[in-house]
Amino acid sequence: SLRHGRPHLARSVLEGVALNLRWSLEAISGHTQLRPELRAVGGGAISDIWLQILADVTGRSIARVASPRFAGAVGAALLAAVAVGDLPDVAAIGPLVEVERRFEPDPSHASTYLTASRAFREIAPSLSRASKTLATIGGDD
Repeated sequence: SLRHGRPHLARSVLEGVALNLRWSLEAISGHTQLRPELRAVGGGAISDIWLQILADVTGRSIARVASPRFAGAVGAALLAAVAVGDLPDVAAIGPLVEVERRFEPDPSHASTYLTASRAFREIAPSLSRASKTLATIGGDD
């Protein structure tokens, strides 16, 4: 509505991404056993608000690793340690990864995000069709 401003729009983008992650997790959960905790890495993992939204929307604990911006490099180094025999196997990596902070889902938000998730899945096919239609008028910009 007109009473919503930039902060609301920014949060809605984060919630939309989180809802898409929830949908993806639900889709693959029937094919594999998922860990109850998700690890957050990269620059976005620095945002407490973002990680709390992810926890609330997915209903899963989110663990931010120490120095999340460098997690890719650290992961590559740990895999290299396995490859050269300094670590016995990939399973030995887990205990070496320090978790800086955990974000737990707020139960008071569960029903809101369940409703949002259902609505998100209902409108997704229509949005996909509309996106394909709009792509035909895009031109060569």
